[in-house]
Amino acid sequence: MDLCVIFANALDNAIAACRSAAGERSIRITGRQQGDFYLLAFENTCLEGPLPPAGTGLANIRAAAEKYRGAVLAEKEGGRFTLNVLLNVVP
Repeated sequence: MDLCVIFANALDNAIAACRSAAGERSIRITGRQQGDFYLLAFENTCLEGPLPPAGTGLANIRAAAEKYRGAVLAEKEGGRFTLNVLLNVVP
């Protein structure tokens, strides 16, 4: 269920950002294991400018990550937004 929360909110935000961007639009999702952690990365095109304030979707993603002793990092640079979600996979 927690993965559904992460994916649904991240993809909803990515789709909304792409719709508002001009030119070529893209969404890329990757995942890989790093030691005892699993890293999910969501990247998408977006409008230039500063990061908007965190909304409910990002708060839900943070809560899910914290439940698995993980972390969330959101960055925006050069018309690209990146959301990294780190989850501890060791019980």
